[in-house]
Amino acid sequence: MVTAFIDESQLGGTGSGLRFMLTATIPFSADCDPMREELLRLLPKNRSKLHWNESVASARRDLIDMIGRLDLMHWIVYQDSTAGESPERVRRSCIEMLAWELQGLQLVDAAMFESRGPADDNRDRRMFDALRSRRVLQSPLKVDHLPGPEEAMLWIPDAVSGAVNERDRGDESYFETLRHQIQLVPTNKGY
Repeated sequence: MVTAFIDESQLGGTGSGLRFMLTATIPFSADCDPMREELLRLLPKNRSKLHWNESVASARRDLIDMIGRLDLMHWIVYQDSTAGESPERVRRSCIEMLAWELQGLQLVDAAMFESRGPADDNRDRRMFDALRSRRVLQSPLKVDHLPGPEEAMLWIPDAVSGAVNERDRGDESYFETLRHQIQLVPTNKGY
């Protein structure tokens, strides 16, 4: 069994027009140390983590090319918000769909989210507890959170989300490199 490494991304402003994505990177091997080593080699000396929005085009290309060669798949759940819908509500809808999808894969036994802070991390845990009590989630999926600088594998879903966002802005080159690894899953309110 393996861990899914999960990061979120938003494209657009707030409220109506906001697109929210949860990207789960799923390695086909439980041993992620070789991938972590490759990621750390790409880390600039003055940074604590690789972050798509802080990277120049050449660094993005190197990262995407490296990710495209790894034995991974990326499950991306997305939803556009509607007028008056809170970003947190959209996020919960995406978490519910992602939990259902991960359960259906039957190879993921843990979900590692990039931490958003103690209060938000606890809100995520309560969401998973609610999914279990409603029987939406029936597998014993372990949910945890770590800050991005502490887990290099969390840099991958950030970059994959960035590639999808760039595609939606008109530059499909990054996305095309990863297309063979990506599964896009709209919530029932997605675009």
